[in-house]
Amino acid sequence: MTRLFGRGELKQALLHVTNEVGPANGYALMHGLAERVGGSWTPSPGAVYPALLALEDAGLLSGRDHDGGRRYELTPTGRA
Repeated sequence: MTRLFGRGELKQALLHVTNEVGPANGYALMHGLAERVGGSWTPSPGAVYPALLALEDAGLLSGRDHDGGRRYELTPTGRA
């Protein structure tokens, strides 16, 4: 199995998608990422959600509880 993203590239891609999509839950961000990558690739929640949490821990994303889920948006640091 070939890896689509190298080390750190998934996090970078999630930052770009969040910038384009705006505040969104993890499912919407996975869907936006899949649309941008194209092909038959489907993002794995087992890879995406830990990456979102790492970005939140790094202060690049802000996650807030919203309608029973978690909504992520870029912080000023994440935009830079």
